[in-house]
Amino acid sequence: MKKNFTLIELLVVIAIIAILASMLLPALTAAKNKAKTIQCRNNIKQYGMGLIFYTDDYSDWAPGRDRLLGSTAWKGTALPYLLASKPDAAKTYGDTYLGYINWTYSITKMKGIMLCPNRGDQPLLAMPFMSNHRITDSRWDICNKDIVRGVFKMGSVKKPSSLAWLNESNGRGDNNQGIPFVHNNLCNIFFIDGHCSATPRTNYLGVTILSGNYGIGYNYGEIWNYWPFNGDSE
Repeated sequence: MKKNFTLIELLVVIAIIAILASMLLPALTAAKNKAKTIQCRNNIKQYGMGLIFYTDDYSDWAPGRDRLLGSTAWKGTALPYLLASKPDAAKTYGDTYLGYINWTYSITKMKGIMLCPNRGDQPLLAMPFMSNHRITDSRWDICNKDIVRGVFKMGSVKKPSSLAWLNESNGRGDNNQGIPFVHNNLCNIFFIDGHCSATPRTNYLGVTILSGNYGIGYNYGEIWNYWPFNGDSE
């Protein structure tokens, strides 16, 4: 004789399924966030390798902070060097794509490799990754540089494995909205020597916290004084 489930037995089965789901959900969420962190790191890595390829073609002159864009929202990035026309790639985006990175500038949203999956598509003039401003700043002696053009000699960097070239950014380049730590309190960094790693938020507990378009960020002007932005060893 076929036996039907009783209501109690059915409720027990449902409860067991719910318990198993609650046990698996955190693991699935953690795995999803980890995948986003890896994708973001891959994106910043591609951007960084574009900088290195550009540097190889321009006699070891590497893009740092682009000062020739004036007060535009991209003035803190090295991106124009990768997209603009030769021979003076710092002056304008231009219409010529040099091909150092597999990405085309968008007037609506940043997509493709110019994107952190944890923050989604960024709007017009957003800056998902930015250059370490300290490299070409006149106040610090990290390397040989041309301050006016915002470029530096890559081979002159004293500790390339300890100096950040690119980091995640929390908004636009024409205002300070800080550096975010959206990957389980980590921020992805691309270093001069070509490797990527993440730096923890706990390294910067004394830095002023700002509110930006994509959540809180740590003040650029203060965080440059810490490793890995200041050229010191960890």
